[in-house]
Amino acid sequence: MKAYATAVVGLVALLCACGAPGPGPEAASNGARSDTTTAVEPVIPDTAAPFAPAAGLPTIATDGFAITPRMLAEARYEAEAPYAFDGRWFNADGTDQVLAIEEHTDHHHLKVFLFRKGKAPDALVAELPFLGQGPTGQRMPADSVRRHWDRLLRPLNELRPAQLTSRKGFTFGTPERAVIEAYGAPDSTWNDGPYTVRDWHFTGDGAYDGRTDLRGRPLAEGSFGHDVRLWTRGGRLVAYRLHNAIP
Repeated sequence: MKAYATAVVGLVALLCACGAPGPGPEAASNGARSDTTTAVEPVIPDTAAPFAPAAGLPTIATDGFAITPRMLAEARYEAEAPYAFDGRWFNADGTDQVLAIEEHTDHHHLKVFLFRKGKAPDALVAELPFLGQGPTGQRMPADSVRRHWDRLLRPLNELRPAQLTSRKGFTFGTPERAVIEAYGAPDSTWNDGPYTVRDWHFTGDGAYDGRTDLRGRPLAEGSFGHDVRLWTRGGRLVAYRLHNAIP
């Protein structure tokens, strides 16, 4: 019997040395102490999956302007107190041409506005992220922006006029037919004072669920949604707005 007990003790020692599991949860619940800590692997979300649309679906590259994160970080905007602009503001050197960018996290271009200071359409002015009085930083209504227009628009960050041409080649004076050829027939057409307005909406490949009716539109590449608004007069581009959705 003594020899048998000695053999059992030796076997237990060998199993422990080889990394055999110790007491389970039952032992812990019975008051046994465990000094072993089990490492838990972190769960890493699959961020690439949303940008993998179904094979064969057409896509379209989104438009934008060559404004780098460094340019945004160094850009300034000053307005007479208590007004502020929630974004960055650029002027083409020696002109009234404006490129305004409403930012989100990591310098994401949430909205981009291209217009002339003296000819800004009403619907565009209503979207500009000017902040008025009050601790909550509420946006100024369009009529207030108009009343303080000259005090709000101050040229501080100058660009060359060539930098106000989008990646798709659109800028002031671009024929409307060139924009329509690039995007297809607009989703809606309406009037904003003397201007004709056209809207396009593209579902982003990062937001497509595989079931939504795309109505023949391509998916916006590397995007959660891309909206385009074009103002024209006399068949030429006078203002342009891009909206890049966020998840």
